[in-house]
Amino acid sequence: MNGHGTKLTSVIAAGINNGIGIAGITDKVKIRPIRLTAFPSGDTTEVETESAWKLASKFKDSDVIVMAFAGPFSKNASMMYRQVIKKAVKQGKFAVVSARNSDESTGPEEVYLPCLLASSMPGLVCVAATLASNPMVLESEASLLASFGAPGTDVMVAEIADGTGVWKYEEAGGSSAATAIVGGIAALMQSFKKFRPDVMKEILLNATVGKITFRDFSDAINYAVDSKVDLIILAASWKKHSVAVEASITKATQANIPLICTSGNHGKNISLPGETNYPCEYSKTSDGTICVAGTQNAGMKLHPKSNYAPFVDVAAPANVYSTTLSGGYNSFAGTSGSAAIVAGAIAMLKSVAPRPLSVKELKSIIKTTSSLGVKSSDGKTSMAFGRMDALKAIEMVIR
Repeated sequence: MNGHGTKLTSVIAAGINNGIGIAGITDKVKIRPIRLTAFPSGDTTEVETESAWKLASKFKDSDVIVMAFAGPFSKNASMMYRQVIKKAVKQGKFAVVSARNSDESTGPEEVYLPCLLASSMPGLVCVAATLASNPMVLESEASLLASFGAPGTDVMVAEIADGTGVWKYEEAGGSSAATAIVGGIAALMQSFKKFRPDVMKEILLNATVGKITFRDFSDAINYAVDSKVDLIILAASWKKHSVAVEASITKATQANIPLICTSGNHGKNISLPGETNYPCEYSKTSDGTICVAGTQNAGMKLHPKSNYAPFVDVAAPANVYSTTLSGGYNSFAGTSGSAAIVAGAIAMLKSVAPRPLSVKELKSIIKTTSSLGVKSSDGKTSMAFGRMDALKAIEMVIR
């Protein structure tokens, strides 16, 4: 049987420099998988969880225990976790557990176990997932009690395909992937020197940088709105709905400030289950949110990296030439450049319009004047959105 545990094991210990598949954080490490339940999809009882921890503690040569699981708080569960983790740490085992993948930051899911105990127990850390594209931003909001964050998006994992014994590779994410990464780092640390669990925790905490929060995006949007800017570009994306970010976007819409965002750069249909992409998703219901995909140069085919969906509003060239930090110029490809092009066009519309335009009018103008006929990168599938035509948009405004 394989599944969640197999994927996390590949993150921790997949072979390195062998030319096959993916590379783990550390290889040549012994993994002892312990299944909590008889079936992969079964619910876990406190008795099963306690038994698993006790079993993990029995292996005298094990240095790290990784548990990418979280459950609701109860007094009995809290006492059980305290006892088994305290015993494991006393036996020299460093424990790494995961935060909850949820956006209920002020609800009961914020205090899931055993993550809740990490702040008060030596030798135990709780790991939250952050965005690979912006490592200082949380993927989910119910991670406020985590010890620190680690990448939880765009993580490549291995699993056995259809029980055939053939390995396949795919993207995974969430706090489980982040926890596996930290587990691998802990194993790598122990390979250099046998640190005590409390020392391991201290080293990792002291090695963290900055402060992670999901609210960085919402704070930035709110700051822009309060500063009375003309438009906002948000060239970042993530997979989870955020109450805070949605509220900030609503605030921007009410202030008549358009928000231009990207469809993302994974070449996927983000309307499919499991491929959700925010803030592009908000364009379905928000009059002030304009989601932009990228085309190949000035053509009508999508760039291979560009995500797409029926609710994407418009496309623009993804291959752009821009300035560099060193003072020169260089080309790059991605939907961030596409969003910047659309933002520039909207700025022109606002500057030449004989009267103030609402965000709803701006979105409508950009969409209705776009050139239809955009196709997938292979040219086989037609898109519901068009490629922006800035000249037509300006002519509509000034006529």
